[in-house]
Amino acid sequence: MGKRRKRNRNRNRYRSRNRKIIAAVACAVVLVTGVGTFCYYKYTMDQAIAETDDPEQITQESITEELTEEITQEPTTEEPTTEEPTTEPQPETGSIHTGVLPPSADYFIVTEEADKFFEHSVFIGDSVMMGFRNFVMGQPAGFLGGPEFLVSGSFSVRMALNEISKDTIHPIYQGEQRYIWDSISMMGAEKVFLFFGLNDIGMEGVDGAYENYLTVIEKIREVNPDVSIYVISTTNMLTGSEKGKLNNENIRLLNEKMKAQCEAGVAEYIDIASFLIGEDGGLKEELCSDNYVHQTYAAYEIWTKVLRGYASGGNYWLELPEPETEAESEEAESGDTETVTGEGTGNETETEPAQETEGEHE
Repeated sequence: MGKRRKRNRNRNRYRSRNRKIIAAVACAVVLVTGVGTFCYYKYTMDQAIAETDDPEQITQESITEELTEEITQEPTTEEPTTEEPTTEPQPETGSIHTGVLPPSADYFIVTEEADKFFEHSVFIGDSVMMGFRNFVMGQPAGFLGGPEFLVSGSFSVRMALNEISKDTIHPIYQGEQRYIWDSISMMGAEKVFLFFGLNDIGMEGVDGAYENYLTVIEKIREVNPDVSIYVISTTNMLTGSEKGKLNNENIRLLNEKMKAQCEAGVAEYIDIASFLIGEDGGLKEELCSDNYVHQTYAAYEIWTKVLRGYASGGNYWLELPEPETEAESEEAESGDTETVTGEGTGNETETEPAQETEGEHE
């Protein structure tokens, strides 16, 4: 009995000691955990203070928000805004349509290759075309492609159809009078530019001139089926110099009829006359050399601009480009002075001037 009580006391003593040990261990664990938490807090505060210039701004709340933001921050999904480009309408250069011409020949846009268009070409006509020949011959080599000319004073489409004789005035080629279609074939021309009407209207009227013009074109095509034919509009005469049927109204009517035929496919039409007409409906006085129908070199400069514009596609500026500099203007004026030197009607160079018939011109 005594021994059993002794064993119970020892067992109770062991249990009490174990409880104390467990309690001590638990206290130690709590103490270590508290110390660790404090140390982590202190370390975080020191780091935050080191990264800011104002330590007072650092609070526990801001630290907690910063840590939370690093974990929960979502990537931005904003789409970049794109502005649609504005497309302003570009100015047009324009082009020559039927019946539409620029204000002057200066508006034409001329390409560098324009003169090549006139290589292997021949210009045929009367004394007005003869004047153009004299103008071209006074220019540098290769001007307008270096074309050939078949011209004669008082020449007309009616006379082109006449049988050749000592009394006729067919243009001379290789030392002889020849029909123009034969001369075209002999020289191997690829383009033919015709200028007639002034010596036809006075004798044959508008209808007769028109019929003969078409006949000459047909003859040229029969002998030269591959050539391109261009009709240059008949230019006007100085107002007040009209002679019978030869007047500006009939010139206008002939041009209308020939233009209509060209648009129908008979040939190509190049309107030079419109750029030489003044406000009174006649040839501008400053472009007339004899108070009649013949023209100055200034007029033939306009011929050249129109021809080059046509060769370049007929495009023209809606407004003129910027003016030239003073140095360029002086150089251009100097060149103009040289060109005008020796200006004349063209007939002065002929050794055998043609006789003028009533209603015709030289």
